[in-house]
Amino acid sequence: MSVASLVPANSQRSRATAVKSFEDFLAKKEVTLTEVHDRISKDSTGGMIFLRFKRVKTASQQGISLFKDPNDPFTCPLHVLAVALALQPAPETRIFPQFAAVPALSASDDQDDDGELGLIAQLDRELAEAPTCKTPQPRRANSAPGAHAYINRLLVTVSGLPAAKESGLTKGLTSHSFRRGGAMHANADRRISPNWVVERGGWNMSRVSKAFSYMLNTTHEDQQVARQLSRWNAQAGARLPDLTALDGVVRARVEKLQDLLFAAVTGFPTVSWNLDPQVLEVLMATLILPFPEMERHRLDSPYVRRIHEALGVLNIQTSELLAWSITLRAAFNPPAEEKQETATESSQNMIRVLEKLSQQLDELLLRQTRVEERLAVLGANAESIDKKTNTTEQQHEDVEQSQPKRARKRASKALSTVWFEWFTAVPRMYESTTVSKAILHESRHAVAFMMLYSPSGFKLDPASPAYKAEVHAVGVEAEKKTLEYLAAQGSQAVAVGSVVKAMRALHKAGHLSVLLDQFRERYYEGEVVDPTPNSALPPFLRFT
Repeated sequence: MSVASLVPANSQRSRATAVKSFEDFLAKKEVTLTEVHDRISKDSTGGMIFLRFKRVKTASQQGISLFKDPNDPFTCPLHVLAVALALQPAPETRIFPQFAAVPALSASDDQDDDGELGLIAQLDRELAEAPTCKTPQPRRANSAPGAHAYINRLLVTVSGLPAAKESGLTKGLTSHSFRRGGAMHANADRRISPNWVVERGGWNMSRVSKAFSYMLNTTHEDQQVARQLSRWNAQAGARLPDLTALDGVVRARVEKLQDLLFAAVTGFPTVSWNLDPQVLEVLMATLILPFPEMERHRLDSPYVRRIHEALGVLNIQTSELLAWSITLRAAFNPPAEEKQETATESSQNMIRVLEKLSQQLDELLLRQTRVEERLAVLGANAESIDKKTNTTEQQHEDVEQSQPKRARKRASKALSTVWFEWFTAVPRMYESTTVSKAILHESRHAVAFMMLYSPSGFKLDPASPAYKAEVHAVGVEAEKKTLEYLAAQGSQAVAVGSVVKAMRALHKAGHLSVLLDQFRERYYEGEVVDPTPNSALPPFLRFT
């Protein structure tokens, strides 16, 4: 391969511009043409090379246009973002880079510790492992799986389920299928400019002076593609839901629920750490609109349990949330203008109305069934309950003997995330009825061990306007000191589970006695103000 094979065959000026730009690009990356030739000659993708050049005279990266899917919440990007934020216990740099002070989980040579990390932790870990200097770093022999491995593993698991086979799920899907399929879906719309399909990320050969300098596609075309991917008309305007259809009293209750669900991105004294109020309003409306459908789809999902827990804290009934959904849906999807309908259109509209009524009846029947099940459990005698329990246990034993299942590991979290959730979650973890005993035990000990590594102490007042920021800062510092101490002791623990295990071993061996004495001194001198009740702390840290 030579430079001539990359030169466009149009004019001498464009040839010089393209060659010079490519040579400058390779020089900045410290890559020679020989290395490029070796990489391509050993590749089996058909002898093609794809280059991506960022804009250099304007913004380095272009924003993404997001629109709500008007029909399906499962493919709606806004709904996915809203659910992710509602389930987010603490600030994360993955979604908001303004929390860059939070250290990402570092690399570890312990494969058991790698298995405890969740997908988000793995993504943050990949960012932390990215080289920041030009000196080549030796690669690890046993690296942890990346994001694509998690996606492919999920697809393999889902494709093997009986429900997936009955639904006709396409076989052989990979993580690349979604990107390729989304691009083909958007490119199939004849109303989208062909420049978006052909020259996306490249350069226009008729404008040589701007080669490699600008992204030629405008925001208008990007929004066309975003509307098409969100099932809107590519040429028509798309709408975003809001809370304007609700009256003042109801909206005040919705805003309280909004503050509770999005506590990880609101309430900070630093303005840049908070989401814009208008964005929060759109996300909250996006959560409320499809909630009945999400509840009917899977009642025991973490998202539905999170909503029910928040409703219980604010003493809001589920029926009230259903009424909000109906009101917002009527405002978001206004009735179409009346016009003369043909017999075919009239029958189709009647079918749609009947299908909608059928869905509403299914929701009511589901709620009635749950009420009847609860009444049956309460009214049953002890003998029938014992029989049912014995029968269920026998069935489970038969299933386990016939189809043994591999034990699943619970995804762990970063220490600073557990610290933030311990002090800011509403209700608190030690008061919540949805937090399991195992998670509560692990979080309690993790927070207690982190308290020992605060040499200057800490004072946390829930009534302070900067309470969340103070909790966040203390947690980041305590996490840093804790991991440094473990590294000095020869431990590579990073995730919460492995850290608690390592710290308990050190505590049992007596290595934490000095730290405990120093912490007690700071506590009695008033340098430590902990809002956690004494009964919620581990026995070794309780003050009687």
